[in-house]
Amino acid sequence: MCKELKEMYNEYPFLKTCDSYSLRCAIFNLEDAYQDFFDKRSNYHVFKNKYIRQSYRTNCIRSSYKGKEYANIKLDLKNQEIKLPKLGSVKSKRI
Repeated sequence: MCKELKEMYNEYPFLKTCDSYSLRCAIFNLEDAYQDFFDKRSNYHVFKNKYIRQSYRTNCIRSSYKGKEYANIKLDLKNQEIKLPKLGSVKSKRI
């Protein structure tokens, strides 16, 4: 499905609104769920419901250029916000 992801961007333009790494993680999670089911390690998988639990996984890319540090994810502890790629600032909940 990772190979078909490029074609799906043209067919479903809403896929461009989220991070490409998170889409690949979703594909890998689906593959793992099917593999566990066929190997009799778990029951048939259940798709996530956006009302039960909202989760998001991405990677943090850090680099430095001319002595300045850059990162695609920024954490603001004072305002309890996380800045994520393509999503912008998101309120975080302290556990």
